[in-house]
Amino acid sequence: MKRKIRVSIYNIKTGMETAADVYSAGGQLLVPADTKFTEETLQKLNSYSIPFVTIYTDDGTTEPAPADASYADRIKNSREFQEFQEEFSSSLEDVNESLQHIVTSSEDINVDNLLEQTTHLLTHNSTTIGVLDLVNNLRSYDDSTYAHSLNVSIICRVFGQWLKMSDEDLDILTVAGLLHDLGKLLIPPEIIKKPGRLTEEEFNIVKTHPYLGYKHVQNSNLDPRIKSAMLMHHEKCDGSGYPSGLAGSNIQPFAKIVAIADVYDAMTAKRVYRDGMCPFHVIRMFESEGYQKYDVQYLLPFLEGIVQTYINNRVLLTDGRIGEIVFINKHALSKPIVKVQEQFIDLSTIKDLHVEDIL
Repeated sequence: MKRKIRVSIYNIKTGMETAADVYSAGGQLLVPADTKFTEETLQKLNSYSIPFVTIYTDDGTTEPAPADASYADRIKNSREFQEFQEEFSSSLEDVNESLQHIVTSSEDINVDNLLEQTTHLLTHNSTTIGVLDLVNNLRSYDDSTYAHSLNVSIICRVFGQWLKMSDEDLDILTVAGLLHDLGKLLIPPEIIKKPGRLTEEEFNIVKTHPYLGYKHVQNSNLDPRIKSAMLMHHEKCDGSGYPSGLAGSNIQPFAKIVAIADVYDAMTAKRVYRDGMCPFHVIRMFESEGYQKYDVQYLLPFLEGIVQTYINNRVLLTDGRIGEIVFINKHALSKPIVKVQEQFIDLSTIKDLHVEDIL
């Protein structure tokens, strides 16, 4: 029996069939439902930067989720997620070994090996579920530095695709995401893994990790953009970051991109001590305080890409009503237009009404 699934535009092939209308960010109908994809329609969707579409598939899940299951439960119940989690765990062991080897060895860094540890997670899965949803719903890992590094690497690669980077730049950005926190492995583990609140002295030690990581690879064979991302991923455009208090154009572009991916994962990923935040909560936080701290030429496409992945998804609003996201507001990305029964509600026009959760 056919069912509807969300698929990355990068995995659409000619002959596949749309299961829902595809709209542009401005509400223009691009491809109607029940249309078979051709080269022309794929080019059209690419030109409008459409990241995901809904198609029909015959694929099943291991155990069908109940009709009233939450969005997270439906993801976790899917065969794709279970395969992704198994491969992620395997990759995590490889990442652990690779990063430890970099820290303890003076040999040239095997960049191709590092790249494979991330990219195979994307190419070996059909991405019928958004990659970022797969990442957000992974179980908690004790070695959070390694899991976080792999998460950020995956997010960076998706982010770079949204920015339409070249294949070469995508590879550099992916490795930059994987290595951005290398310096944390040079800090005493009792501080990095401390379960409670850090003292001011301990936090100041943690804040040295960008410099420690950069210093360790400064004379290595790594691309300079990777080294800069390691050093600058905690710098902020308003000068409030660390370790050097750099601002604006003094921060290397790849570092700005890694910084956004870093914060997004830190807030949405599950941790031993808390669940991940709803992506729309995170988008609201970026909107309220991020436009000064992060470069908007990267932040806006990232947030728009996140929201685009949830078009046609059911959501819970803060007043308890349940609706479906139908359009996004480019000037208020955390407040899309939601259809509740037969009513269309523009959340951007209602101050205290927000998306509370994805159902």
